[in-house]
Formats: sequence, C-alpha cells, structure tokens
Amino acid sequence: FDEDHPDVDTEAPNTIARFIAGDREQMRFAWAADDDSAGPFAYSYRIDSESWSGWIAEEELTLSTPEPGNHVFEVRARDAWLNTDASPAIVVFQVSEPAAEKKGCACASQSSAPSGALAWLGLGMLGWLRRRR
Repeated sequence: FDEDHPDVDTEAPNTIARFIAGDREQMRFAWAADDDSAGPFAYSYRIDSESWSGWIAEEELTLSTPEPGNHVFEVRARDAWLNTDASPAIVVFQVSEPAAEKKGCACASQSSAPSGALAWLGLGMLGWLRRRR
C-alpha cells in the first residue's frame, strides 16, 4: 500500500477513559476512542502496569476491586489500520480500607434520663432555696 494514499489511515486514535462506579466487590470503567475515522476500534487495558489485556471491542468493563491502596487503570485504543494510541488514557483511583465495624449497642455513650433528671432536680432545689431567702 502507498502510505500517501488518501484512504490510508496513519493517525492513531486518542483514548478517553473514566471511572463509572465501584464498591468493595467490583468497579466499572468506560472508554471511547477519538479519531479521524469512525472505527471500528479495539481496546486493551491493564491495572498497575501489569500485562496488557487482549484486544476487545467493548467500551465498558467491570473488574474485581483490587486490594486497598492507590491504583492506576490504563486503556488504549487501536483503529482498523492497527494504529495504537501511544499514550493510553489513565484513571488513578484509591481503594480505601474497610471501615472498622462498631461492636455493641453504643448505649453507654448516650446520656441517660436519671442523670438529666438529677440535673433538673438540682437546679429546681437551687431556685427553691433562692426564693426562700
């Protein structure tokens, strides 16, 4: 083929990615390709600089949530002419540690009625003593 022919595509697509949603079990990412052609496009992804996945046509993916800590999700697009985005889209995210579970009823931290009643009784007696003088 002639590289200068107008039907030949030599421009790699630009990949755009975003985090959609996640919880302790799984998380979802979505992506798209921005290119001078209408596609079709294939995508490859990885987390934390591991090996790239195989090429897929889907533009959304659900993955298992990794261990707590900072992570980097990358995805790159490839067009029908096999031009591959040299600068993959990057989504940096953090998985938090699970919140500590509370134990017990936490009822000891609430004020009880008797101590409140004793406070009012003390104020009432103080007022009664003032009036008597």
